[in-house]
Amino acid sequence: MVLHHSALRSRSTPYDARIQCDREKDGPLCYRQMGWIETYLNEPAVKAALGVNPQRNFKISNMSVYRAFVWRGDWMHNTPLLLKEMINDGLRLLVYAGNADMTCNYMGNERWVEKLDTVFLDEFSTAPTEQWVTMHSGKMAGTVRSAGGAGSGAGNVTFVTIHEAGSGRFSLHKDHLPILSRHMAPFDQPEAALDMITRWIMDIPLTFDIVDLATPAIPF
Repeated sequence: MVLHHSALRSRSTPYDARIQCDREKDGPLCYRQMGWIETYLNEPAVKAALGVNPQRNFKISNMSVYRAFVWRGDWMHNTPLLLKEMINDGLRLLVYAGNADMTCNYMGNERWVEKLDTVFLDEFSTAPTEQWVTMHSGKMAGTVRSAGGAGSGAGNVTFVTIHEAGSGRFSLHKDHLPILSRHMAPFDQPEAALDMITRWIMDIPLTFDIVDLATPAIPF
């Protein structure tokens, strides 16, 4: 939170340290595209298609609602405490972060993953940081640390740093069903994001260089 407000005061984008933000032009979240989404969702035809009350307007960021939650103590909670049982029960955890993000920076994300007290704790603690290149172009996309997977899968606890990208989050999978993933890294590095999610769903290690294979069997 300190980093977030420091970024706001410095006119930097909290989600991407490389970008300066003019909130009068770029909007409260520093991405003009957010305003486009707001405009689109407030179109009468879109509201009708979604079954939304035509008198209600969509806002991409509502600070009144935000403050109401904060003032009532409905604020951040330590969600990693909930992950131990799920991971030990077989859910695979992918945590990814862009190296340009300040709000959800990759250093802090990697540290809490290192401390996850699961059956993979010791293995992840000694896991090396390895390079990751994309399947499509062979582009150096970032780095990976992983535990589990028996050397042939994408891992049971995997942390990815995406180069030249803003913020990321975490995704849980079991039997290839996505539970949660979000934020701006896919906007900054779409090829890398697609490569990461494709391999994760197919349970292919991100450190496995398959650029030279004839035709990887990608299902979409």
